[in-house]
Amino acid sequence: MTLINFLSFMFTFCLLSISSYCMECNLEALPLLRSKQYYLGSQKKIVVFSAPRTGSSVVYNVLRYLFEEEESVFKHHNIFDSKRLVLKTHTLKNCGKLNKNEMLIVVPFRNPIDAGISHMSIHAVNESKNIVAKNAIEIQMRLLFKALEMRKEGYEVLLLYYEDFRSDVRKLVGLIDCYFALNISKDDVSILAKNLSKDSILSSVKHLSGFSEYLPYSGFHGNHISKEKVLSNKESRLLLTKEFRQYEKQFASILEQNR
Repeated sequence: MTLINFLSFMFTFCLLSISSYCMECNLEALPLLRSKQYYLGSQKKIVVFSAPRTGSSVVYNVLRYLFEEEESVFKHHNIFDSKRLVLKTHTLKNCGKLNKNEMLIVVPFRNPIDAGISHMSIHAVNESKNIVAKNAIEIQMRLLFKALEMRKEGYEVLLLYYEDFRSDVRKLVGLIDCYFALNISKDDVSILAKNLSKDSILSSVKHLSGFSEYLPYSGFHGNHISKEKVLSNKESRLLLTKEFRQYEKQFASILEQNR
């Protein structure tokens, strides 16, 4: 075998290996399935900033699919590498390294009571459930207020309400398409809807032992999706709503102004 033939063989082998990896682990290699990399526009970076349990992982992966450079696809999701185009964080301590005039802050937000109960269902044991939920609710509101404050300070902030896309990823893709005027292809919408569906995510993380384990590039955790029976716990919701009624009112006002 000549050197040229050998190199050609190895190149073909690598392509087949990547293709096989994409099929076996769609969430991790998802951007390699897109029809093209979409143009980000005037923003040089996107930072997904939110409290936990707001759909931020799905939002991050849609944006990663559309905009991220191929050489950054297999970079760890929670390392704040300023060379990447799409970043994800639950704090803003690293954003000072970025130029606010070239950065879009994308903030998924959710009813704080529902987010608190969801957080509780993942992390709490029986005796600490309400404490965990209360802490999560307060974090939800603090981060949402911070996002609104950043908008007043001149940051470009896109708010995405979780309930608008919870049932169908296509709705989230549509919101992002409208904001950036991308004209996303039907094939890309279908790929995103298929691979970021609840069933697909559950299948992709089923080998993980619990929430402490996660897929390194897409960032989905084991036990990532809460059980519906926990989310509909009426007793917990009534108790938390009574205690945090002021947050419910504030949230309703914010939602009304940003729909």
